[in-house]
Amino acid sequence: MITLDKRTFLFDYDGTLCDTQQAIVKSMQALFQFHQHTIPSTEAIMDLVGSGNSIQETLLALAVKESLIPQWVNIYRDLYAQNEYLVHLFEGTHQTLAYLHANNHRLILVSNKGRVAVDASLKAFHLQGFFDLIIAEEFDLAKKPSPQVLTERILPVFPDAIAEHCVVVGDTAADLQFAKNIGASSCFAAFGFGNTLVCTAIGYTHRLDSLSDLIKFYGLNT
Repeated sequence: MITLDKRTFLFDYDGTLCDTQQAIVKSMQALFQFHQHTIPSTEAIMDLVGSGNSIQETLLALAVKESLIPQWVNIYRDLYAQNEYLVHLFEGTHQTLAYLHANNHRLILVSNKGRVAVDASLKAFHLQGFFDLIIAEEFDLAKKPSPQVLTERILPVFPDAIAEHCVVVGDTAADLQFAKNIGASSCFAAFGFGNTLVCTAIGYTHRLDSLSDLIKFYGLNT
């Protein structure tokens, strides 16, 4: 059990732990090229990713017919797997997770990204051992910013993960709105993909200019 001086950290993935921009953009543009559609710009793609959208929501916003989205998603995920080599950890990720884990904080990954990609990346970077639970995008299950992520996907596993002891760490509006929806503290990963003006308007507890800033705010002496 997590004691009162310990916290449950709910970490985002894209733009928080890993810089996935090159892999996302290359895969998305290849997807549109494959289907002989107008290829979206890097800016258009990252504006949507920076909002915390799922791949389904991103494709819908890029004018893909809803009936075609399941097929497109499958092809995108195949392309992304081929471009996984372009992903790299943000500076301080491994050290920060190791520090929090060693000090008995609970770490949960909460991502709107597909489970296969998340699992592959965590394994490649040797991060999976730091997390007590991994939540990714799955059909018909709640995703950020819905508070049901907490009530339906986290609390059944960890009933003591109450909101006032949780800290949401993420770079997008979806992350910060999720924190607000469940009544948790939040840390805005300003080095990620999110729109700073939008995220500032939603509000957050702390701003992170690097992931290692978490140690400053939630270290042993805080």
